[in-house]
Amino acid sequence: MDDRQVSRRQILAGIGTVGASGVTLGLGSSALLNDDQLTPSNTLAAGVLDLQIETESGTHSRGSAMIDIDLSADDRNGSERLSLSLPATSNPAYVWGTTSCLDDALASALAVTLSYVDCDSGEPQTVVASGDTFDEFAAALAGGLAIDGDPRTTGRSCLGTDDRLCLELSWTLAETFSGEIASGFALEFVGQQCRSNDGRSSPFVSTGGSCGESEGPGRDISWVSFCAAEGETLRSDGLDFEVDGDTLHLIDAPSSLETVLLKYGTELRVFEDPTGSIFRTTTGGRTYAHDGSTFPGTTPPRSTSTPCPGTCGLKYEIEDGEATLDDKGCSS
Repeated sequence: MDDRQVSRRQILAGIGTVGASGVTLGLGSSALLNDDQLTPSNTLAAGVLDLQIETESGTHSRGSAMIDIDLSADDRNGSERLSLSLPATSNPAYVWGTTSCLDDALASALAVTLSYVDCDSGEPQTVVASGDTFDEFAAALAGGLAIDGDPRTTGRSCLGTDDRLCLELSWTLAETFSGEIASGFALEFVGQQCRSNDGRSSPFVSTGGSCGESEGPGRDISWVSFCAAEGETLRSDGLDFEVDGDTLHLIDAPSSLETVLLKYGTELRVFEDPTGSIFRTTTGGRTYAHDGSTFPGTTPPRSTSTPCPGTCGLKYEIEDGEATLDDKGCSS
């Protein structure tokens, strides 16, 4: 690896679950069969429970929690503790986890470990998965990794409705690495109701491929839409972004932004509660194939003419990297 000036940077790693708009047994369901949020080898099968995640820094979300990984020449180690739980209305569930890919040179220089920890004392217990490189770590989670709902017991247990499962994600940057690369990855945790499953079949359906394999560029973005939260507004002068082929670089956005949509080829990729600043047509969010001008399975039902139904939205047509405001939604 070429030596370059070491500078402080952040990797934004979205640690997420299926949100309220996902498939939730016992709480209502919807078709979510083309979720390509994870590694290139995984899609998310229907029939999963919504898990809640709280970070050590105090953030709590139904959809995703940001983890700031600060790297510098003097500090190449870090960690973040996670607490997983079920909504009060859910039944006990088997826990599964997987990860997206880290698609740059950092993947070969970042060692990652996910461990069980005691929720009260914070004492480490056993390792869930680890790798001397990120790609090795991702390979352990490819296709979905079964996670014990109660590591204190013998055998695999379900996560109880009133219980917490505590994990710690730790990372170390190799001494040989020096440079600055903007990137990130996403861990996702989902659950299967124990009363309906034996916990042997992963909800993440493997379709071949793994991190570290050449994926190639995705299809170019044809239009992008920004949707506000219900009752909120968006204005074009509050957004700053650039589009480069298959990638949206979100430079600045108001706190009212709730959903980012990327249209490419015959598919729509939906990023709910977006975190980070880089959105690609090849990874993250949930994907939906078009049927004419509509995208069956999206909630609320989205279409090319109405990408943000019921909320404020801004839609931009993209041609040769240039964005043209096509629909001002309710911000006009």
